[in-house]
Amino acid sequence: MNWDAIGAIGEIVGASGVIFTLFYLAIQIRANTATTQGATANSTLRDARDLLNTTFQDRENTDLFLRGMENFDSLDKVDRAMFTNRTASFFLFWMNAFEQNRKGLLSPHLWDTFERDIPGFFASPGFHEAWSLVRYSFPVEYQTYIDEMAMLDASESPDYLAINTSDDA
Repeated sequence: MNWDAIGAIGEIVGASGVIFTLFYLAIQIRANTATTQGATANSTLRDARDLLNTTFQDRENTDLFLRGMENFDSLDKVDRAMFTNRTASFFLFWMNAFEQNRKGLLSPHLWDTFERDIPGFFASPGFHEAWSLVRYSFPVEYQTYIDEMAMLDASESPDYLAINTSDDA
């Protein structure tokens, strides 16, 4: 047997092994990416649910939030602090989703869902007030993004606060 032929066969087998390994790694990376995206979506949705449940967990919290949204200046010192920190939780949530989206870990349709919420909350003057108090604690790029979102038309946003319905209080 010719050693050159054996060497050539060895190179072909080695090259085939490399190609097979690369193919296998590509499949594993895709599977890992899908798993990571699923875990990120699950975590983000759980965070959204928890944020809304905490904000609107009872009549007292809901009342404070709605009063703050309508007229921040009408709140006393304690209520202003509570409202500002509650709205800061929204900004932290959105920043997390914003970053996960930029990294490709949040699906575009899920990110679109969260992004559509932002102008709706800014339709209330109190949200602007709270943002002006906490905005500098966030990265400049995120501040710019939120400032742009705050100026958008809220008609495409969900009406979580039921501000476009009759007041039955």
